Amino acid sequence: SILSFIQYATGWERYCAETPDYYNECSTGMWTGVPNNYSGFQYASTGGAYAGIATYTKSIPNYRDIIGRNLNSQLSIGTKYYLSMQVNLSIDALFDLSSHATNNLGIRFSTVPYNNVSPTPINNFAHLNSSTVITDTLNWTRISGSFIADSSYGYIAIGNFFTDNNTDTVQIYVGAISDPFAYYLIDDICVSPDSLTCYNFTGVKEQQEEQNILVYPNPTTENTTIDLGEVKQNIKATLTNSLGQIVLTQNYSSTAYINLNLDYPKGMYFLMLEKDGEVITRKIVIE
Repeated sequence: SILSFIQYATGWERYCAETPDYYNECSTGMWTGVPNNYSGFQYASTGGAYAGIATYTKSIPNYRDIIGRNLNSQLSIGTKYYLSMQVNLSIDALFDLSSHATNNLGIRFSTVPYNNVSPTPINNFAHLNSSTVITDTLNWTRISGSFIADSSYGYIAIGNFFTDNNTDTVQIYVGAISDPFAYYLIDDICVSPDSLTCYNFTGVKEQQEEQNILVYPNPTTENTTIDLGEVKQNIKATLTNSLGQIVLTQNYSSTAYINLNLDYPKGMYFLMLEKDGEVITRKIVIE
Protein backbone atom coordinates (compact mmCIF):
# COMPACT_ATOMS: atom_id res chain seq x y z
CA SER A 1 0.00 0.00 0.00
CA ILE A 2 1.19 3.55 -0.77
CA LEU A 3 -1.78 5.29 0.82
CA SER A 4 -0.49 8.01 3.17
CA PHE A 5 3.12 7.52 2.02
CA ILE A 6 3.83 10.70 0.07
CA GLN A 7 7.58 9.90 0.29
CA TYR A 8 7.03 7.36 -2.51
CA ALA A 9 6.74 10.43 -4.77
CA THR A 10 10.42 11.18 -5.43
CA GLY A 11 11.60 14.13 -3.37
CA TRP A 12 8.32 14.76 -1.55
CA GLU A 13 7.85 14.42 2.20
CA ARG A 14 5.25 14.82 4.90
CA TYR A 15 5.47 18.44 6.15
CA CYS A 16 2.84 17.88 8.84
CA ALA A 17 1.88 15.56 11.68
CA GLU A 18 -0.97 14.10 9.59
CA THR A 19 -0.99 11.66 6.65
CA PRO A 20 -1.05 13.09 3.10
CA ASP A 21 -1.68 10.45 0.45
CA TYR A 22 -0.06 9.35 -2.79
CA TYR A 23 -1.74 7.64 -5.76
CA ASN A 24 -0.01 6.07 -8.76
CA GLU A 25 -1.26 4.14 -11.78
CA CYS A 26 1.51 1.57 -11.12
CA SER A 27 -0.03 0.61 -7.78
CA THR A 28 -1.80 -2.73 -7.54
CA GLY A 29 -3.57 -1.79 -4.28
CA MET A 30 -7.34 -1.38 -4.23
CA TRP A 31 -7.19 2.14 -2.76
CA THR A 32 -3.97 3.56 -4.16
CA GLY A 33 -4.17 3.47 -7.95
CA VAL A 34 -5.05 5.91 -10.72
CA PRO A 35 -7.80 6.50 -11.72
CA ASN A 36 -9.51 4.21 -9.14
CA ASN A 37 -8.55 4.86 -5.54
CA TYR A 38 -9.69 5.67 -2.02
CA SER A 39 -10.76 9.18 -3.00
CA GLY A 40 -12.94 8.06 -5.92
CA PHE A 41 -12.14 8.04 -9.65
CA GLN A 42 -9.87 10.62 -11.30
CA TYR A 43 -7.28 10.59 -14.05
CA ALA A 44 -4.07 12.53 -13.44
CA SER A 45 -3.83 16.03 -14.86
CA THR A 46 -0.64 14.88 -16.57
CA GLY A 47 1.37 11.70 -16.08
CA GLY A 48 -0.02 8.90 -13.95
CA ALA A 49 0.17 10.02 -10.30
CA TYR A 50 -0.99 12.69 -7.87
CA ALA A 51 -1.14 13.50 -4.16
CA GLY A 52 -4.19 13.76 -1.92
CA ILE A 53 -4.48 16.12 1.06
CA ALA A 54 -7.10 17.13 3.61
CA THR A 55 -7.56 20.90 3.96
CA TYR A 56 -10.14 20.80 6.75
CA THR A 57 -11.66 18.36 9.23
CA LYS A 58 -14.65 19.32 11.36
CA SER A 59 -13.77 17.17 14.38
CA ILE A 60 -10.10 18.19 14.74
CA PRO A 61 -9.31 21.93 14.90
CA ASN A 62 -6.82 23.09 12.27
CA TYR A 63 -6.19 19.56 10.97
CA ARG A 64 -4.12 19.85 7.78
CA ASP A 65 -2.33 17.51 5.38
CA ILE A 66 0.74 19.29 3.99
CA ILE A 67 3.29 17.98 1.52
CA GLY A 68 6.69 19.53 0.81
CA ARG A 69 10.13 19.10 -0.64
CA ASN A 70 13.36 20.92 -1.41
CA LEU A 71 13.48 23.07 -4.54
CA ASN A 72 15.88 22.17 -7.35
CA SER A 73 17.68 25.43 -6.56
CA GLN A 74 17.21 28.23 -4.04
CA LEU A 75 15.09 31.18 -5.09
CA SER A 76 16.98 34.39 -5.85
CA ILE A 77 16.03 37.44 -3.79
CA GLY A 78 14.37 40.08 -5.96
CA THR A 79 13.48 37.68 -8.76
CA LYS A 80 9.86 37.28 -9.88
CA TYR A 81 8.64 33.68 -9.85
CA TYR A 82 5.55 32.19 -11.43
CA LEU A 83 3.66 29.51 -9.53
CA SER A 84 0.93 27.08 -10.53
CA MET A 85 -0.61 23.75 -9.61
CA GLN A 86 -3.64 21.70 -10.58
CA VAL A 87 -6.19 20.75 -7.92
CA ASN A 88 -9.37 18.69 -7.92
CA LEU A 89 -11.99 18.43 -5.19
CA SER A 90 -12.68 14.83 -4.22
CA ILE A 91 -16.14 14.09 -2.83
CA ASP A 92 -16.47 10.49 -1.68
CA ALA A 93 -20.20 9.81 -1.36
CA LEU A 94 -19.75 6.05 -1.82
CA PHE A 95 -18.17 5.54 1.59
CA ASP A 96 -19.52 8.71 3.22
CA LEU A 97 -16.08 10.22 3.66
CA SER A 98 -15.05 13.61 2.19
CA SER A 99 -17.96 16.02 1.87
CA HIS A 100 -16.72 19.63 2.07
CA ALA A 101 -14.85 22.17 -0.05
CA THR A 102 -12.61 24.99 1.19
CA ASN A 103 -10.67 28.00 0.05
CA ASN A 104 -7.03 28.85 0.88
CA LEU A 105 -5.40 25.85 -0.78
CA GLY A 106 -2.00 27.13 -1.79
CA ILE A 107 1.81 27.25 -1.86
CA ARG A 108 4.22 28.40 0.81
CA PHE A 109 8.01 28.67 0.72
CA SER A 110 10.49 28.37 3.57
CA THR A 111 14.23 28.47 4.21
CA VAL A 112 14.05 25.30 6.33
CA PRO A 113 12.37 21.91 5.78
CA TYR A 114 9.49 20.68 7.95
CA ASN A 115 8.39 17.21 9.01
CA ASN A 116 5.87 15.36 11.16
CA VAL A 117 7.72 16.32 14.36
CA SER A 118 8.27 19.96 13.37
CA PRO A 119 5.30 20.68 11.05
CA THR A 120 4.68 23.68 8.82
CA PRO A 121 3.03 26.49 10.84
CA ILE A 122 -0.69 27.11 10.36
CA ASN A 123 -0.60 30.87 10.84
CA ASN A 124 -2.66 32.44 8.04
CA PHE A 125 0.13 33.02 5.52
CA ALA A 126 0.89 31.64 2.07
CA HIS A 127 2.82 32.97 -0.90
CA LEU A 128 -0.04 31.84 -3.16
CA ASN A 129 -3.50 30.65 -2.19
CA SER A 130 -6.97 30.41 -3.68
CA SER A 131 -9.24 32.93 -1.96
CA THR A 132 -12.28 31.29 -3.55
CA VAL A 133 -13.71 27.93 -2.53
CA ILE A 134 -12.81 25.36 -5.20
CA THR A 135 -15.83 23.12 -5.76
CA ASP A 136 -15.14 21.52 -9.14
CA THR A 137 -15.16 17.74 -8.76
CA LEU A 138 -15.27 17.09 -12.51
CA ASN A 139 -12.20 18.87 -13.84
CA TRP A 140 -8.79 19.96 -12.62
CA THR A 141 -8.63 23.60 -11.51
CA ARG A 142 -5.43 25.57 -11.96
CA ILE A 143 -4.25 27.80 -9.11
CA SER A 144 -1.63 30.23 -10.41
CA GLY A 145 0.07 33.51 -9.59
CA SER A 146 3.45 35.13 -9.07
CA PHE A 147 5.56 36.71 -6.35
CA ILE A 148 8.96 38.34 -5.88
CA ALA A 149 11.25 36.32 -3.64
CA ASP A 150 12.21 38.15 -0.46
CA SER A 151 14.43 35.34 0.87
CA SER A 152 16.59 32.58 -0.51
CA TYR A 153 13.83 30.02 -0.12
CA GLY A 154 14.94 26.44 -0.60
CA TYR A 155 11.75 24.53 0.25
CA ILE A 156 8.13 24.43 -0.92
CA ALA A 157 5.01 23.28 0.92
CA ILE A 158 1.51 22.60 -0.44
CA GLY A 159 -1.66 22.77 1.67
CA ASN A 160 -4.01 25.06 3.57
CA PHE A 161 -1.94 27.22 5.91
CA PHE A 162 -4.90 29.17 7.32
CA THR A 163 -6.69 28.36 10.56
CA ASP A 164 -10.28 27.13 10.66
CA ASN A 165 -11.47 30.60 11.70
CA ASN A 166 -9.90 32.03 8.54
CA THR A 167 -10.99 29.24 6.17
CA ASP A 168 -14.31 29.22 4.33
CA THR A 169 -16.01 25.84 3.99
CA VAL A 170 -18.92 24.67 1.85
CA GLN A 171 -20.71 21.37 2.35
CA ILE A 172 -21.03 19.74 -1.07
CA TYR A 173 -22.39 16.33 -0.08
CA VAL A 174 -24.94 15.63 2.64
CA GLY A 175 -24.82 12.06 3.90
CA ALA A 176 -24.25 9.92 6.97
CA ILE A 177 -20.82 11.36 7.57
CA SER A 178 -19.59 11.13 11.15
CA ASP A 179 -16.39 13.13 10.57
CA PRO A 180 -16.79 15.40 7.51
CA PHE A 181 -13.67 16.80 5.91
CA ALA A 182 -12.41 18.46 2.73
CA TYR A 183 -10.04 16.51 0.48
CA TYR A 184 -8.20 17.65 -2.66
CA LEU A 185 -6.03 15.95 -5.26
CA ILE A 186 -2.82 17.80 -6.22
CA ASP A 187 -0.88 17.57 -9.50
CA ASP A 188 1.45 19.58 -11.79
CA ILE A 189 3.17 21.80 -9.21
CA CYS A 190 5.42 24.35 -10.89
CA VAL A 191 7.79 27.14 -9.74
CA SER A 192 9.74 29.00 -12.40
CA PRO A 193 11.06 32.47 -13.34
CA ASP A 194 9.58 31.76 -16.80
CA SER A 195 5.80 32.21 -16.94
CA LEU A 196 5.47 29.93 -19.97
CA THR A 197 7.01 27.03 -18.05
CA CYS A 198 4.28 27.03 -15.42
CA TYR A 199 1.28 28.03 -17.50
CA ASN A 200 1.83 25.78 -20.53
CA PHE A 201 2.41 22.22 -19.35
CA THR A 202 0.94 20.66 -22.49
CA GLY A 203 1.79 23.47 -24.90
CA VAL A 204 -0.37 26.27 -26.26
CA LYS A 205 -1.94 24.25 -29.07
CA GLU A 206 -3.05 21.38 -26.82
CA GLN A 207 -4.42 23.76 -24.18
CA GLN A 208 -6.44 25.65 -26.78
CA GLU A 209 -7.87 22.39 -28.13
CA GLU A 210 -8.90 21.29 -24.62
CA GLN A 211 -10.53 24.65 -23.88
CA ASN A 212 -12.49 24.49 -27.13
CA ILE A 213 -14.14 21.17 -26.28
CA LEU A 214 -17.50 21.78 -24.58
CA VAL A 215 -19.94 19.28 -23.06
CA TYR A 216 -23.57 20.36 -22.66
CA PRO A 217 -25.81 19.87 -20.87
CA ASN A 218 -23.65 18.60 -18.02
CA PRO A 219 -25.02 17.34 -15.67
CA THR A 220 -27.61 15.70 -17.92
CA THR A 221 -30.57 13.36 -17.54
CA GLU A 222 -30.11 11.44 -20.78
CA ASN A 223 -28.62 13.22 -23.81
CA THR A 224 -25.52 15.37 -24.13
CA THR A 225 -23.52 17.01 -26.92
CA ILE A 226 -19.73 17.30 -27.22
CA ASP A 227 -18.71 20.36 -29.21
CA LEU A 228 -15.19 19.77 -30.57
CA GLY A 229 -14.79 23.40 -31.64
CA GLU A 230 -14.10 22.48 -35.25
CA VAL A 231 -14.29 19.47 -37.53
CA LYS A 232 -11.98 16.73 -36.27
CA GLN A 233 -10.77 13.69 -38.16
CA ASN A 234 -10.53 10.15 -36.77
CA ILE A 235 -11.84 10.65 -33.23
CA LYS A 236 -12.36 7.70 -30.89
CA ALA A 237 -14.81 8.31 -28.03
CA THR A 238 -14.82 5.99 -25.01
CA LEU A 239 -17.19 6.35 -22.08
CA THR A 240 -16.48 4.62 -18.75
CA ASN A 241 -18.40 4.53 -15.49
CA SER A 242 -16.95 5.45 -12.07
CA LEU A 243 -15.55 1.91 -11.73
CA GLY A 244 -13.56 2.27 -14.96
CA GLN A 245 -15.83 -0.12 -16.89
CA ILE A 246 -16.31 0.78 -20.56
CA VAL A 247 -19.98 1.38 -21.38
CA LEU A 248 -19.60 2.93 -24.84
CA THR A 249 -17.00 3.06 -27.62
CA GLN A 250 -17.54 4.90 -30.89
CA ASN A 251 -15.28 5.98 -33.77
CA TYR A 252 -15.91 9.12 -35.82
CA SER A 253 -14.16 9.65 -39.15
CA SER A 254 -15.05 13.35 -39.44
CA THR A 255 -17.21 15.40 -37.10
CA ALA A 256 -17.47 18.64 -35.14
CA TYR A 257 -20.20 17.44 -32.78
CA ILE A 258 -20.73 14.18 -30.94
CA ASN A 259 -24.26 13.48 -29.71
CA LEU A 260 -24.55 10.85 -26.99
CA ASN A 261 -27.68 9.10 -25.75
CA LEU A 262 -26.73 8.32 -22.16
CA ASP A 263 -29.30 5.73 -21.19
CA TYR A 264 -27.26 4.56 -18.20
CA PRO A 265 -27.70 4.53 -14.42
CA LYS A 266 -27.24 7.82 -12.57
CA GLY A 267 -23.71 8.68 -11.54
CA MET A 268 -20.37 9.98 -12.75
CA TYR A 269 -18.92 8.93 -16.12
CA PHE A 270 -15.67 9.71 -17.93
CA LEU A 271 -15.51 10.51 -21.63
CA MET A 272 -12.11 10.00 -23.27
CA LEU A 273 -11.55 11.53 -26.69
CA GLU A 274 -8.54 10.05 -28.47
CA LYS A 275 -6.88 11.44 -31.60
CA ASP A 276 -3.39 10.61 -32.88
CA GLY A 277 -2.38 9.17 -29.53
CA GLU A 278 -3.50 12.26 -27.56
CA VAL A 279 -6.31 11.77 -25.03
CA ILE A 280 -8.58 14.47 -23.58
CA THR A 281 -10.88 13.48 -20.71
CA ARG A 282 -14.16 15.07 -19.66
CA LYS A 283 -16.38 14.08 -16.73
CA ILE A 284 -20.12 13.72 -17.35
CA VAL A 285 -22.71 13.46 -14.60
CA ILE A 286 -26.04 11.69 -15.26
CA GLU A 287 -28.75 12.80 -12.86
